[in-house]
Amino acid sequence: MSQPPIRVLVADDHLVVRIGLTTLINNQPDMQVVGEAANGREVVELFRKLHPDIVLMDLRMPGLSGDETIAALCAEDPTARVIVLTIHKGDEAAFQALRAGARGYLIKDVLGDDIVHAIRTVHGGERCIPPSVGEQLAERLGKAVLSVREIDALKLIA
Repeated sequence: MSQPPIRVLVADDHLVVRIGLTTLINNQPDMQVVGEAANGREVVELFRKLHPDIVLMDLRMPGLSGDETIAALCAEDPTARVIVLTIHKGDEAAFQALRAGARGYLIKDVLGDDIVHAIRTVHGGERCIPPSVGEQLAERLGKAVLSVREIDALKLIA
């Protein structure tokens, strides 16, 4: 007995990117794109309506920010499985997305096979973070973090 396909919601504000991702995913025998969104608000609406297994989304879209969108999805369903596909390589963008609840973080220069692998990995309950992003996150975590009181003092000084 075969498993039902992995149901994916694709979100990117660029139509050509959505078309490419949809084609890539729909060419997989175990995957199906069930919806497409062009902004953060559409992602949340379609997530509620379609209940996809995976949300594959850009980090920077109109409407809600990527972090706000991810947080809204995870508040709606703590088991939401979100993979970020973005041009932002910086540790801060990855940190904020993962803190909001993303389970995967990919840079848009990855191969199609890497995207498909990430979808299967995250659908299976694991995280998918490339080593280069993981190294940047480790460096960020090694830096000192200011306390709320220290931040308030800096604001007063400024």
